[in-house]
Amino acid sequence: MKKILINCDDLGMHPTINNGILSVLDKGVVKSASLLPTGQYFEEAILGLKKIGVSKIGVHLSLCAEYPKAPLMPVLSRSQPFLSLEEWLQTPRDLHLCQNEIIAQIEKVEKTGLQISHLDGHMFFYEPAVGGKKLFELVQNIADRIKIPLRHQEGNQKRVSPSIRMIWDDYDTLESRFSFYENLFREDACDFLELIIHPGTPAEEMKKFTNKPERRYADFLFFTDPKLRHNLRDLGWSAVGRSE
Repeated sequence: MKKILINCDDLGMHPTINNGILSVLDKGVVKSASLLPTGQYFEEAILGLKKIGVSKIGVHLSLCAEYPKAPLMPVLSRSQPFLSLEEWLQTPRDLHLCQNEIIAQIEKVEKTGLQISHLDGHMFFYEPAVGGKKLFELVQNIADRIKIPLRHQEGNQKRVSPSIRMIWDDYDTLESRFSFYENLFREDACDFLELIIHPGTPAEEMKKFTNKPERRYADFLFFTDPKLRHNLRDLGWSAVGRSE
């Protein structure tokens, strides 16, 4: 049986995203999610996780953002929201301040009493091809020191992590997104696949911060479909959590 780990990103960013992810997790097939300590709806997400009995969560580290109407705020200095990825990449950064902020984000999640399953990065900011090799090494050193797995593409080359797949710009409509997932489950031949998804609902409310809510709403619909568990099993996939 092939294993698939499905992870929901961006928990804590917005009520619609919290609603979508918590609903997906409550269905039981998807067993992993990543929480933004910098999201404005972090506390609401924590309450929702505890209500549905989730005890493990990933930390979705961030040093940049993408939605001006759903800003992400630094833990250490909440006076100004994070810059967009494009602006952040063009701005000189102090690695010492980056390290302090990342540690503060991890500690914020630790204080909730939830067990941290993994670390990952919003918009892949610490990947060497994005934020540079020094930032990647900084984040990896933090993860190694606290003994929490770090999700990253660099590890795939060393067979440390499973194959990681995520779609975003390529499939905007509900139909095209459904088709992608159905083909992926049917055709992917790897033994261990990690899939990153971005559920959100309702679509009308998401229009307040994004002009393409269909992406997140399609993920919500597909991964709350009651047929999903049976379809995965019939295609030879076993849905697992971080510790399995």
